[in-house]
Amino acid sequence: MTSSKHFPKIIWLVIVLWMTLIFLFSSQVNDDSQHLSRGLSRAITGWIVADFDNFPAAEQDIHVENINLAVRKTAHFFIYMVLGSLLLFGVSSFPLSVRLQWFIVLALGVVCAAADEYNQTFRSGRTGQPKDVLIDVCGLLTGCMLYYLFRFIIKYVKKPEVEQ
Repeated sequence: MTSSKHFPKIIWLVIVLWMTLIFLFSSQVNDDSQHLSRGLSRAITGWIVADFDNFPAAEQDIHVENINLAVRKTAHFFIYMVLGSLLLFGVSSFPLSVRLQWFIVLALGVVCAAADEYNQTFRSGRTGQPKDVLIDVCGLLTGCMLYYLFRFIIKYVKKPEVEQ
């Protein structure tokens, strides 16, 4: 039986695990990071480019490289969007003003993003990019807005009544 008093602890455990996942990705050396993103880029390209599998290998590589940067930046945005939602969910379990909740989420998110980029500077072939911190913060803010949207939907949208 799960007690509601343990729920905030579970949320914060999920937040820590998500942040750990972020740092594991940023701890990859360039070759491993590129291999992962190119694999995803190849799968996406196969879905969106007609007859991709019939192209010569060199032409396939060109198509993959054309979307690889977008895939990498979208990954930054997405993982921080999830983090923003999780952080706001976790912080909202404390009796704090909305303004203070946002400040805490932004502070934690920016510190995490900056530390993530700094961590990459110690990995072979990788660099820390200030623009990636900006992308991360945009994802963080989007995650916060999605949190409020879902909260609004759950709270204010009535379920249709079933006729008997």
